[in-house]
Amino acid sequence: AFVRTDYRSGFNEALGVQKDLLPVLVRGSVFVFSCNPDDDNAKESILKGLPGLLRNGLGWRREEGFGQMRFCDPFHLERIRQT
Repeated sequence: AFVRTDYRSGFNEALGVQKDLLPVLVRGSVFVFSCNPDDDNAKESILKGLPGLLRNGLGWRREEGFGQMRFCDPFHLERIRQT
């Protein structure tokens, strides 16, 4: 896994106030997950949850564009083939 964190804030124009300073995962962070290949329940659970994660994202402030994620991005698959 390659993870970088930072903090983000902002300004709420509608309310005229500063937004809270929150920790965020920096764009380009990579997580690697695995499961027991013999555990059908784990595979089913992961595959069942992926469409929702890809559609909705993960974490706070998703409505502002944060939390987008990709699964088996072609960029990463190409990097695996090169090694």
